[in-house]
This record gives sequence, structure tokens and C-alpha cells, in this order.
Amino acid sequence: MGTTRTIVNRVELLRRLADRPAAQALIQSTRAAKTLQSPGRLFVAQATRNGRTGAYRLRDDGLRVLLRHRTRDIVVLNEIFGRYKYEPPADAPLDGPLSIIDLGGNVGLFGSWALTRWNVRRLVSFEADPANYRLLRAAAAPHRQWQTVAAAASSQAGSMRFITGRYSESRATGDDEPGVAVPAVDLFAELSESVDLMKIDIEGSEWPILQDPRFAELDARVIVIEWHERHCPSPPAEHFAERLLRKAGFSEVITRPGRFASNGIIWAWR
Repeated sequence: MGTTRTIVNRVELLRRLADRPAAQALIQSTRAAKTLQSPGRLFVAQATRNGRTGAYRLRDDGLRVLLRHRTRDIVVLNEIFGRYKYEPPADAPLDGPLSIIDLGGNVGLFGSWALTRWNVRRLVSFEADPANYRLLRAAAAPHRQWQTVAAAASSQAGSMRFITGRYSESRATGDDEPGVAVPAVDLFAELSESVDLMKIDIEGSEWPILQDPRFAELDARVIVIEWHERHCPSPPAEHFAERLLRKAGFSEVITRPGRFASNGIIWAWR
């Protein structure tokens, strides 16, 4: 019993140590170093340039990405390029040159991954947070097939109250939360051609889109959604998202757990 308790205590102690910001920064830096060229420069910048932006090249493809040091940008890089967060199921119909819509473009890491993963003929990324958008636009600039839109994707045009400055976790406000007005576009009115893949990661703003009656008519072959408990009108969120997708005619629906109980990934296609 004494040995078991000692092991448990040590594991708990190690867990608490690993959760400290300095330890997390080191862990995330070590993971990112496997993905990027110039790993030494990354380690130095992570230690000395808190919040400052650095430009790096992906190790395998040489594609340029922009990251704000010691922020969630590094975590998102590791999720997408290290854990392959958006790697599709083997039988997802994603062949040929693809047209991709990216809702929640953040700083362009999903878009960059998509360019390395597929033959992309058109990529359109929507991002509402102004600080994120500046980096997204810079990441997209060298790629003529990549367009960016400085607005929130929604089910109606106008404006949206938004909490900015939270990196990948910037989002629409809840009741009584302070925020600023950002432009919002009607996604369904904006789409002028068929889409091979639509990626949706908009921190709880997916629900008005999924519930819109026009969603069933959306000309999108494959959809990948990171669902969120936040703003979900009918929890549990995973089951509600799955029901809405099936109601819209997506016959193949594959769920994957997220890192936390409050979110997860769903792939769906007709």
C-alpha cells in the first residue's frame, strides 16, 4: 500500500509540475521543434519573446507559418501538424483538386496544413479576430489560391458581438459578456460554388449554421466540425451535432473525441 501511494503521489506531483506555464511552454516547444525548421531559434524565442510573432518553415514542406510565441498558436500547431487533428477518415471522399472553406481560419495553420495535405485549387478562410486575421492574411499572401475574409461566418449578415484577443479561443459573446462588434457574413449567401471540404471550428458559433434550414441544401461534399458545448442549445453537444448532420442528409458521420469533454471532432459526408 505504501509503495502504491508513493507512486500515486509522485504521478500527481509530476502532473502538477507539468501543468505549470513554464513546463507547458517547454513541452509545447519540444513538440513544435519536430515540425519546424530552425528548432534552436524556436526554443530561444519561446524563452525570450513572449507574445512576439516569429516566421518559421515547416520541416517537411518548407511552407512558411507565423506563430506568436508562448501562446496557443504553438498548441494549435502541435494539434494540427503533430497530432494530425484534421486527418480525415480513410474513406472520406477527398480526391482530386479540392475547393475548401475554412471557418475559423485563426492564423492560417489549418490552411497551411491543407496545402501540404491535398491538391487545393481554392481555399477561403474566414476569421473575425483582427489580430488573428493579420497573421492569417500574411500566411495566405504567397498562395494565389488562398483567399481570406475578415469576418465571422454566420447564418445572417451584419455584425456579431465578439471577444477578441484570445488567440484560437476568441469567440462570440454569451449573454451579458462584454465584447466588440465584428463584421459577420451570411455563409449561405456567400457560397457561390460547390465545396469539397468545409472545416468549421468557430468556438460555439457553429450552432446557428447547423440549425439553419439552408444547411440541408449546402453544396458541401465533406464537412469536419469541431463541436463545442458552449452555446449548444440542446446538450449533449456531440449528439446534437450528429443529429443535425444526419437531418441535413450526411449519411456517413464519424465522431472523434477531443482533448476535453467540452469539444470533439465530427467528420461527415453524403
